[in-house]
Amino acid sequence: MSRTRTCCAVLVITLCLPGVHVDAAVFRVGSDAACTHADIQSAIDAAAANGADTLDSIRIARNRSYLAQALVIESQSVILYGGYADCSANTRGLPLTVVDGDGNGGHPILRISSPGSIRRLVQIAGLELRGGNAQTGDGGALLLTGNAQVDLSGISLHDNKAGRGGAIYARGNTLTEMLNLSLGSDSTTGEPFRAEGNLADLGGAVFVDANAKLSAGDARIAQNHSISGGGIYFGSGGDGFFALDAGMVVPLDRGVQSNRAELDGGGIYIASGLLHYVERYSPMSGYRISGNEAGRDGGGVFVTGAGSFLFAVGLRLDDNRAGAMQAGRGGGGYADNGGGILVRGDSVGGSVNYCPAGAARASVSGAQGGAGG
Repeated sequence: MSRTRTCCAVLVITLCLPGVHVDAAVFRVGSDAACTHADIQSAIDAAAANGADTLDSIRIARNRSYLAQALVIESQSVILYGGYADCSANTRGLPLTVVDGDGNGGHPILRISSPGSIRRLVQIAGLELRGGNAQTGDGGALLLTGNAQVDLSGISLHDNKAGRGGAIYARGNTLTEMLNLSLGSDSTTGEPFRAEGNLADLGGAVFVDANAKLSAGDARIAQNHSISGGGIYFGSGGDGFFALDAGMVVPLDRGVQSNRAELDGGGIYIASGLLHYVERYSPMSGYRISGNEAGRDGGGVFVTGAGSFLFAVGLRLDDNRAGAMQAGRGGGGYADNGGGILVRGDSVGGSVNYCPAGAARASVSGAQGGAGG
């Protein structure tokens, strides 16, 4: 009798707990028989139906074309991985899976939104996002808003356009519900994050708005173009942190390089009212802000507004240029209206930051200058 009661009790407990724990699922997108879905959005929707808090994986194969994409991830945690040859493959590699936004009606290629108080995690690796055109809107490739951690590893964002953030626009909810954006390399393929050849009015590659924080270490932000903030633009309340891992020897092409602004901040424009850090965790390498060009002020970095400040240790600030289109100041960096720049120690490389002859020298502590540079 007692044994029968025990069995019944176990049965009742089992029946009372359906749906409490849902295993993370793997969805496969592509064109072969092993695929669960033929398009990316339907796989995202299936992951949402499996539970918003379940960290499902979506594997996106290279054997299908993904054109005119305008994808949406809303209030869910999920992993998007590209680089699979087909849906039967269990290992990722190169080349990346291409997701093209051309012809999607003027939307970002992928919008990630987390408006609520529950924090979400989205991780993306192995994808190439190109051809997004948000027109006068935000985020040509990625529009990120809300209370979330977004990790972008070894992806490529190129030839995207927007009003703010040619490749990426990021904004959080509040100071306690922030959007944290991390850019880095893919441990599987060894590829760095790349944002190249993007175009915007503000923030050629990235626009970091209120209650958002950008962490960029092993990333290449290069050859982007804007009116201000050729590479990155920090708006009011946007935060930034640039650092390299200890012992890391960084290839010379990483950092904020060869970007162009028609007005100010060829590499980076800071108008956030916050303190931004460039730190040298690695004794082997310094973070590079190099070869950028401003039409007016701040070839490498432009900092403006009370409370806006750049503090750098281990920064290589070299070969930047100001005054490319009109009278300019600060080849390496320029600060005004209460903003400030401090570069300490062995921060500046041997190369020179340039200004037109007769212009004011860069207001960067410890910087080297050319003729008026």
